[in-house]
Amino acid sequence: MKARTAPIAVASAAPSAVAASVPDEPRPATVPTPATVERIIKVGTMTATGRFTTDPISGLLSGSGNVTWTDGNRYEGAMVAGKKQGRGAFDWQNGQHYEGDWVDDQMTGNGVLRFANGDRYEGQFKNGEPHGTGTYTLKNGDRYDGQWVTGGKHGKGRLTWASGDYWEGEFRDDQQTDNGKMVLIKSRSEGEGRAPTGGIN
Repeated sequence: MKARTAPIAVASAAPSAVAASVPDEPRPATVPTPATVERIIKVGTMTATGRFTTDPISGLLSGSGNVTWTDGNRYEGAMVAGKKQGRGAFDWQNGQHYEGDWVDDQMTGNGVLRFANGDRYEGQFKNGEPHGTGTYTLKNGDRYDGQWVTGGKHGKGRLTWASGDYWEGEFRDDQQTDNGKMVLIKSRSEGEGRAPTGGIN
């Protein structure tokens, strides 16, 4: 007589059973699945070319590719629910250019901002402004290396002129304090106090 085999138990894959075993805790927002085929989407003054999808209710754009506006501004990178998110590059119609991190449509994280007048900032951003540590270099070669708070020099930093002379010390509210040292490279001399006016001071 043949042995009787026990039936094979098949685990249920019902969504409700899986959900019950997962702790109730905060989770990041779900990123919509990008389109697999490049598309051209026009919404108002904006034209998007790339792997984008639109929300059927709000019409907001998600995915990655190139976006242009009728005013001449351009963006290349990722978008989530109509906002720039992740790595991306933005060109303003006036010649200003940013390449770096975006969070909730704002320059936030690490990036490089090149101004139309030739100045350049490289470092950390928060909500569209230098915040953290970074270097601001003027077109003439003068530069500031140090700490920033909401767009202004604040904390420890160094002002270096194109000649090589520099002032190093503490900044507060975008201004030098008396807690610093001036070093003149040409004369190899050092002195206490504020740097001469001019440059990026």
